[in-house]
Amino acid sequence: MEPYRYTPLSAPRNIRLLDLFPGEPGSPLKCKLLEVSLNDCHYEAISYCWGDPTFVLHVECDDRLIPVTKSCAEVLDRFRPKRKHRILWIDAICIDQSSDSEIEQQIPLMGDLYRQAARTLIWLGPGTRVTDVICKRMRSIGRINSKGNYPYDDIPFFKRFRIKFHKQRLLREKG
Repeated sequence: MEPYRYTPLSAPRNIRLLDLFPGEPGSPLKCKLLEVSLNDCHYEAISYCWGDPTFVLHVECDDRLIPVTKSCAEVLDRFRPKRKHRILWIDAICIDQSSDSEIEQQIPLMGDLYRQAARTLIWLGPGTRVTDVICKRMRSIGRINSKGNYPYDDIPFFKRFRIKFHKQRLLREKG
């Protein structure tokens, strides 16, 4: 397949949105890019750690290939639904990374892009056994209490967790 060729955006407040096609985890990523006015669109924004900036994978778009980093491919695979399309804004694909003029045009819109998103999905990378336990426990705890304090110190799990990691840090510092 040939590389994807971006066409210049037609208006200063226009952006591209990624129509991410459904698929099974690990299957090839396929999408379509849509040009829309930032003033009149509905989407979810993605904020993620870029990681290694090397473009090592590809997303198929209109029978062409867009090079992406491993982190970008991971986040799209993670947030891709199995049965329906999802409209997303992700900077690595929605902004032509080979065009300095487009990057300069889009950067001032970033605040509005995130503010106007239906929600922002945050990806810090694949989880580990420890982060999975923490997330599960935090979901069971619920929201911040009525005084605005986090109630974690009252929960034995978090006391043990904090003590365990404090001991590990001390051992690393000594040895």
